[in-house]
Amino acid sequence: MNKRFRVGGWVVDYSGNHLSKDGQSIRVEPLAMDTLLYFAQHQGEVISRDELIDKVWGGKIVGDHAIYRIINLLRKTLEQGSSEPIFATVRKKGYQLVAPVEFLNTEPAISNDELVTPIIQKHVEAKLVSHKDSATESIEAASLESSSVSDSISETPKTFSINFYLIASILLSIALISTYFYWSKDSQPMSELTKVRPFTNLLGEEKHPVYSKDGEWLAFSHRPAASQYWHIYVKAVDPVSDSSVIKLTDGEYIDEAPAWSPDGNQIAFFRHQPGKCTIMTIKFDRKTIDSPKEITDCGGPAQLNDLAWSASGDELIFSSSRSDIEPSKIYQFSLVSGRLTQLTNSATIKGKGDLKLALSPDGTKLAYLRDVDWGNSELHLLDLESFESELLIENLERLKSVTWSKDSSKIIYVSDYNQLMAYSLRDGTHQTIARNVQRIHSPNSSPVKDEVAIVVGQSAIDIWQQNIQETESGDKWELLDAPNSFISSSAIDYFPVYANNSNKAAFVSLRSGDIQVWIREEQGKEYPVTNFKDGRSINRLRWSPDDRYLLSESNNQIFTIDTKLKNAEILFSDDEWPTVEVPSWSADGKSIYFSSDKDGEWQIFRLSVSSGNVVEQITSLGGYSAQESENGEFLYYLKYHKPGLWKYSLTEKTEELLQEDIDVYSHNGWYVRGDNIFYVTNNVEAPGLYVKAKGASVERLMPLNPFIRAFGLSPNNDRVIYPKMFESESSILLLSP
Repeated sequence: MNKRFRVGGWVVDYSGNHLSKDGQSIRVEPLAMDTLLYFAQHQGEVISRDELIDKVWGGKIVGDHAIYRIINLLRKTLEQGSSEPIFATVRKKGYQLVAPVEFLNTEPAISNDELVTPIIQKHVEAKLVSHKDSATESIEAASLESSSVSDSISETPKTFSINFYLIASILLSIALISTYFYWSKDSQPMSELTKVRPFTNLLGEEKHPVYSKDGEWLAFSHRPAASQYWHIYVKAVDPVSDSSVIKLTDGEYIDEAPAWSPDGNQIAFFRHQPGKCTIMTIKFDRKTIDSPKEITDCGGPAQLNDLAWSASGDELIFSSSRSDIEPSKIYQFSLVSGRLTQLTNSATIKGKGDLKLALSPDGTKLAYLRDVDWGNSELHLLDLESFESELLIENLERLKSVTWSKDSSKIIYVSDYNQLMAYSLRDGTHQTIARNVQRIHSPNSSPVKDEVAIVVGQSAIDIWQQNIQETESGDKWELLDAPNSFISSSAIDYFPVYANNSNKAAFVSLRSGDIQVWIREEQGKEYPVTNFKDGRSINRLRWSPDDRYLLSESNNQIFTIDTKLKNAEILFSDDEWPTVEVPSWSADGKSIYFSSDKDGEWQIFRLSVSSGNVVEQITSLGGYSAQESENGEFLYYLKYHKPGLWKYSLTEKTEELLQEDIDVYSHNGWYVRGDNIFYVTNNVEAPGLYVKAKGASVERLMPLNPFIRAFGLSPNNDRVIYPKMFESESSILLLSP
């Protein structure tokens, strides 16, 4: 079978799940490669969903979104840096590979007859072979071997045959016993971690603790109280040998995510500066402190990047994003050749991508977390020998980090914020191994004993209010007085939004333990209007024009909340729409605008509530997070993969760019009011709330934490409410049985 071909300038190596072009190397998941091969063998043909399921998915029952995901992954990967399309969507019929295909050897393309056994079957069968099956294969192999030998020596004495079977039986028994003990050891539950030892007592915050390979040292990031900079510290795990804390880095930097070299003589870490990310290394010899050394660039924005040092010591594996709106991917950098290889591809997802990672102690596997939906995570496992990736767990709410058991048989993660769970790779079971009254962050396991380092601490997000006013000239806005607390609790309150006709506000809060929607009346009274028990995420709130209903979405369903009756009702839910996000009301309240990437790219759609939920596509050049003008003539929106705020004429069907320094992360952080644009910038060097007043120059109205991208604006444009993050204290604890 021909397994190498060229499409769209890319050389495709099917056997290695590998794409290459102009010196760039990308690995893709096996299912995506199977799909691409099938399209290449049927170039120019329209392939239906049913045909893909039959020929590539092996007839398995899969949802439409599984197919959309693979097609979009291929589309985003192959079309990057090119103006020519690779795939075409033929509405209601399927997909078509329109780019020319050139097979790179003389082997003929696979025929339809050869595809009777679906391509994906080889991957499914490979994963279904367990050690129990291996034992069965050993029995069959022994039987075949003995039969063959018996036939070839049929004239030998019968006692030889008996001795042969006896020896084979003994060897087989030994193999079965060894297999049993090997796997039963892996299947044994971990000991519960009930002992707690405080490890740090520094003033400020700690994060990213990581054990050295010999388990004797712990490196971590620390930010002193009243400072905005993080630095790398090291401390001996055994307090008897050394209880001092060694500071390795300094300066006006954010140094984080330390990773030990296998020999324990170096530490790699991220160094973030405004608009820049660099991977650094520093020598650690317990006596002198050397200057850090720059290794390679790792993109611009400071996100939840993570870093690991390969078992050989020759590579660094890290997660990185090249822009605020590009999902993070995992890369491997060779310290020997300087070659950068992309290991994962998250281009088609709508979340932050592949963020946190953990290398198994045996160095053969990489566990990583994929943020697929702004807080909804998946746990994946990448085999570093075959480079095949496997989805282990879905729907992990806001999972931030993972680690491994010391024997590489279990993956440890945080559940429900304050529980440590161990997931067995052998049987897929989950076990609670530790509980804590405070939230647990950044777990990291010792590679030599049953001990886990965790970070615990207190943090709070309240909602504050700032009075503003327009100057007499009408071309500028200014602050009035100092900001003051508007909504405060001991929990996290966020996503505030003012009503349309009063200073009543709605917000999302965790104060009851679950995510709920709350109301704050003008007089200050606060109360919940929901009682959700399904753990849903709420990422947006918008008031109806009459201020009775709140509009939101969760799990690709648009729903309304009656603030008087305090109940929620689903407004739109359709299995043919795999993604439905950021809904908003039309000016007259008769329609709902929402965003979806149903056909491969995020567009704006209009749902006519008053006409039987008829859906109409509005944009064709991309759109996300829409707001209709007060007169209903224009639509304002962002774009998912392109910075900028855009204005679209609903009558002329034309669009224009209004403002450049805003992106999709500010989808809850912009308002167009008359001739004024209020928005949260994507400028990391000068973060804050900006105003473009009546076509005049843009000015920063007030600074904001760069992680705050949401605010509410009062109906009279005289008040701004926004989440405010408070200084927090955290420390490292060591848990053991």
